Amino acid sequence: MKDHLFWNDLHNQLRIAQGIPQPVPAYPNINSTAQEILDFTTDTIFHVANQTGSKEFVHIFVSSPVACTIFVRVISSSMLTANGTKTRLTNWPSTVDAMTFKIRPNQPSPIPVLQGYVIGNGAAVSLMTTAAGAKAFGFIVKE
Repeated sequence: MKDHLFWNDLHNQLRIAQGIPQPVPAYPNINSTAQEILDFTTDTIFHVANQTGSKEFVHIFVSSPVACTIFVRVISSSMLTANGTKTRLTNWPSTVDAMTFKIRPNQPSPIPVLQGYVIGNGAAVSLMTTAAGAKAFGFIVKE
């Protein structure tokens, strides 16, 4: 069954409507405001798996008008905390353990960064980019 990406492990807070691209958060820079820096560890979370043992197969596609590098991380539920209705990282996201994708500007179609990647038990998928402007959309397929 195809389903939406969710902010939380209960699957009752939608991350994005299916198929509608949403901005991928860019690493803060010298000109970033305090609010942008605070929002960064929340905005990087693109999907949180349900706490049940069932597997979820994550599909995420990215496009960008500028050349950038996309970092994709899968994060254990122990590194997440509730932030109101959303979920955020408990510490600053690293790029060391991330899957890295170079995105060329204005590709004719979105680039798949995850295709059927299996997660479960409250794990999360985190996305971030080196340059503002990249957008991502996706869905999950439940077992």
